[in-house]
Amino acid sequence: MKVFIGNYTGICNHLESVVLAFAIRERFGHEIWLDWPELDAFSIQSTRVGGRRLHHRLNTVKYRGASPDEFERLRADRHIDLRGYLGAPEALLDAQLPQVVRSLKLAPELARRIREFFAGIAAPVVGVHIRRGDFVVDPDPHRRHRATSDEDLMFSMERIQRGAPDAVFFLSYTGRAEDYRFLSDRFRCVSLPIPSPYSHHGPTQASEKHPIADLFALACCTQIVVTPRSSYSHWAANCLGAPSLGIAPVRTAGGRAALSVSRLGRCRLPHYMQEPWKPTPDPLPAPTRAHTEWL
Repeated sequence: MKVFIGNYTGICNHLESVVLAFAIRERFGHEIWLDWPELDAFSIQSTRVGGRRLHHRLNTVKYRGASPDEFERLRADRHIDLRGYLGAPEALLDAQLPQVVRSLKLAPELARRIREFFAGIAAPVVGVHIRRGDFVVDPDPHRRHRATSDEDLMFSMERIQRGAPDAVFFLSYTGRAEDYRFLSDRFRCVSLPIPSPYSHHGPTQASEKHPIADLFALACCTQIVVTPRSSYSHWAANCLGAPSLGIAPVRTAGGRAALSVSRLGRCRLPHYMQEPWKPTPDPLPAPTRAHTEWL
């Protein structure tokens, strides 16, 4: 009996699906098979790499996640094509997340390059995750794929720099470096010098930087300006490494820019998606140098 997770979505939604796959294995005993291009850059222990073959299509159910009742019916399915990350009892899913996190192993060469990169920065580092493409700038705070505007990014970084003048901003972004010259011209910004070897993401999620190396490097920052409702921000801030302080630009009832902070710790994506991101009047704590010992 096997659970297959193919290349159906972005990398951190895949990781959320692995949590569900671990729950299926815990309850019903299925093997877990993964088939993503990025698995050359990291591994997940106790899983296998490979996609469905023709004979696997027999007695296979496509499961997008529905309800705990439907989850229990998976007991009778020999092969499962997993296309979501919900649909199991919450307590069971929550119990699998720490196991998934412990199982993630970055390729040694990428870990070495990240350590060397941050070792060369003798200053506090604040991560900045900028998601564009299918995330668009929209004043509606309830929009599912809502990007942070240029103005709000500038505001966030100015506020951080005001309290920590020596801070360096580590930029992790979709698109090209030229798209963010308005930040690098004003602030001390760095990015990981590891190009992306992938072309499968398409224009909506593509980046010139290595998405896996960037994700793990972003998680080394103890403070991260996040993109709310982005699973990539969530895994960097809350799942990989030590939990980071998430910082998000928000708007007050009067329309003024403000900052909101969150330290959710280990949690699954639905908890992050429900974060209210309310303005905080408190000053930000001082950022620190990047922590790479966990890589």
